[in-house]
Amino acid sequence: MLSWTRGSLRLSSSSPSNPGVLELPRVELGHHGKYVCRAQHLLGSLQASLSLFVTSAPQNLTVHAFRGNSTVPEVLGNTTSLRVQEGQSLRLVCDTDGNYSARVSWSRGSLTLIPTQPLDPGVLELTRVVLGDGGEFTCQAQHPWGSHHISVNLVVQGEYSRTPVF
Repeated sequence: MLSWTRGSLRLSSSSPSNPGVLELPRVELGHHGKYVCRAQHLLGSLQASLSLFVTSAPQNLTVHAFRGNSTVPEVLGNTTSLRVQEGQSLRLVCDTDGNYSARVSWSRGSLTLIPTQPLDPGVLELTRVVLGDGGEFTCQAQHPWGSHHISVNLVVQGEYSRTPVF
């Protein structure tokens, strides 16, 4: 008798005529794990296992903004305008819920920015924002099977700038 399991879950063979065959017609991220095929006979049993790793293209990108020493992030959507006071520090963190092998980078216009934290290229830090820092910043997550990007428009308010009241 042949049987398949993944963890403690018993799986059904895809082919009644060949119970050693297990097919996954539409592989999803949730299918990752260790699969075990067990053969049992009156004379003993054997088993073989394999580990399935599922990768995917980046799914949703989000940017979290941390101003100054704040530990509470603002969640930003695509093309959000973020107003920051001149002289304030700003940390933008770009996260993807896709596979971890996606390559994340920040750019400003056509210029790819050098990450402030090389081990975590999704983090962009501006230690002291100046008026010239205003503009569009884009986070891009690239993977062999697709890519996504999200842009944030940084609006820097000068020390003496005021928002008109109507």
